[in-house]
Amino acid sequence: TQAASIAGKMGRMNIVDWEFDPTSKYNIWSGLIGGMFLSLSYFGTDQSQVQRYLGNQPISQSRIGLLFNGIVKIPMQFAILAIGVLMYVFFSFNPNQNLVYYNEAATAQAIEIAKAENDHDYLVELETVSTSYSELQQDKSKELAQFLGNEKDEDFIKTAREIEAKSKALRTQYAKLIQQKVSSAEKNDVNYVFLWFVLNNFPVGLIGVLLACILFASMSSTSAELNALASTTLIDIYRKIFKKEGTEKHYLKMSKVFTAIWGVYAILFALFAGELNSLIEAVNVLGSLFYGTILGVFVVGFFLKHVKGNAVFAAAIVAQTIVCFAYAYEWVAYLWLTAIGCGLVLLFALMAQPIISFIAPKSK
Repeated sequence: TQAASIAGKMGRMNIVDWEFDPTSKYNIWSGLIGGMFLSLSYFGTDQSQVQRYLGNQPISQSRIGLLFNGIVKIPMQFAILAIGVLMYVFFSFNPNQNLVYYNEAATAQAIEIAKAENDHDYLVELETVSTSYSELQQDKSKELAQFLGNEKDEDFIKTAREIEAKSKALRTQYAKLIQQKVSSAEKNDVNYVFLWFVLNNFPVGLIGVLLACILFASMSSTSAELNALASTTLIDIYRKIFKKEGTEKHYLKMSKVFTAIWGVYAILFALFAGELNSLIEAVNVLGSLFYGTILGVFVVGFFLKHVKGNAVFAAAIVAQTIVCFAYAYEWVAYLWLTAIGCGLVLLFALMAQPIISFIAPKSK
């Protein structure tokens, strides 16, 4: 309860925001509406998920699996975010465990380069920022401890927030210093914090178990995604356009080739994804960019039978372009993009069909 109190006072537990603001990333409306469309597309149209349902026999197992996903998803995500809150409190009361920058490999590389270049001023600046940050963390810890002794006095929280703002500025400055020597280092080290905590606080055996769980989970997701990409490429593109009458042996060989190609692509894209804030948010951002168009195509196919393929294809291209512009220029928060993309596909498909029918009456 004290951890929750501290996190709440420090602004780390703004769980529900009722303000309807399309430009705000997280509020109750973006979660319910945008999140609903995102989940509809992910669990209803994503090949990596659908192939799992199709692989279950009888159909009742597929239904149970889908329901289980929906029921478990919410408490699982809540637990993940709760871990982040508890870790924040842990670091607040253990100032000696705070690092200015948690990507220690990049920090060590930057220091090594600076020493090789005899850049003494750079090393001094790094040390100065690190020392100042440590001192601020000590001060914040004291303020929060005093608040727990007298929770009616908000002055301690106010001071702690001021210290945290100064600490954030030092972290940004330190990250920029690291990037001066190591250009590949991320601006944001948020994805390293939990791993650093595990490696420095868990007993050896438990570290191994946790890393094994992470590897098992990632292997399962990776194999599903690569299989979905390869099978879609083979069946929907290669088999329909390039080689319509190949042997099963040939298609099996090509499926392996496509799996390898998509594997290389995934590795290259992962390097880019590391630049996107937290990985949890990055996954949802990428999904929101493309899932809306995919969902729109499926909705048209299910419910608007008179709309043909050419109209849907044209509508999908235009809708996807608008969604990309909306994200690039930050017209709305990313969670709304799926709903917008789906709606635009429906709208443009309905507009395009009579035009295409008039121009080319026999087009499919």
